[in-house]
Amino acid sequence: MYWVPLMNYFLNYSDAIEIHCWNEDDKVIKEIRKEIGNDTVCKIEGNLTIFSGVQTKQITRYLTHNHLNEHNQLKWFSVFLSKNGYSFFNSEHYGTEFVGFGLDKKQVKSIYKIMPKDTNFSSW
Repeated sequence: MYWVPLMNYFLNYSDAIEIHCWNEDDKVIKEIRKEIGNDTVCKIEGNLTIFSGVQTKQITRYLTHNHLNEHNQLKWFSVFLSKNGYSFFNSEHYGTEFVGFGLDKKQVKSIYKIMPKDTNFSSW
């Protein structure tokens, strides 16, 4: 599975995280509250429940060890990683689209090796 090596790569550079779930994803929202709720702030904006906080070991563990739902798909609609207030990695649409910001050619090449061929990856 591509997710763990991809997250391990980007989490090493991250100091903050934001996770977006649809409000109707009750099971995932309850799980996030249980697993990393103490490390995040939760707010509701329209149809989204958003968890945000400083990157911690507990969040890293959750993102890399508990990332699939019962259908073997990524369970979060979006995951945003940032450093010093600047976004540098986005996972969107349940892990089918990725965006990296400020990556050099070597980093982009490494990331393409990790991801499945049908994944949409953009670099800015």
